[in-house]
Amino acid sequence: MKSIVFGLALCALMMGQPVAAPHKPALNKLSKKAASGRSAQRFVPGSYIVELNGQGAVAGVKSASAQMGRIADHRSLMQQHRGRVAKEQSLMRPMLEAKGARVHHSVDIVMNAMMVKYSGRRQDLEALPGVKHVYPVRMLKRHLDRATTVTQVTDVWMKIGGFANAGAA
Repeated sequence: MKSIVFGLALCALMMGQPVAAPHKPALNKLSKKAASGRSAQRFVPGSYIVELNGQGAVAGVKSASAQMGRIADHRSLMQQHRGRVAKEQSLMRPMLEAKGARVHHSVDIVMNAMMVKYSGRRQDLEALPGVKHVYPVRMLKRHLDRATTVTQVTDVWMKIGGFANAGAA
C-alpha cells in the first residue's frame, strides 16, 4: 500500500496535482516539534480519490504471472487487466454521478481509483458498493531547494568545468 501511495504522490507532484493523504503518519519527537508550529493539514475541499475494490493492472499482471509459474506475455496481460479496470470504473462512474460526484481523472495501472469532486460527505462515497476506501486530497508544496545538495549536483558540476562553463558545448 505504501508503494502505491508513494507512486501516486510522485506522479501527482510531477504533474503539479494535489496529492491524496491516505492516512496520517505517526509523529515522532522531531516531527511533533515541527508540527506544533504549523497549522493543521490542509485538504482540498470537495476533492477525493475513490479507490475501488479491484486491484490495479500491475497487481493483476503480477498475480497472473505468479499463477502461471513463468513469465507470461506481459503486454497482453497488461491490456487484459487494464480492460478489466476500465470496465470496473465504467460501472462505478454512474453510481458516483448519481450521488452528485464529478469524476475528473482515473488511474488504472498502479491502483484502481478515480479522482472526484464531491460536495457531500466522504462517508457517503465510502458506502457505495465496490468502493474500498476514499482518500481526501491534501495540498502539498514542492520543496526542491535541497535537491541539488542531496544529489550532489554541485560536486559533479565542478568536476566538469564549474558554473562558468554551464551549458557550454
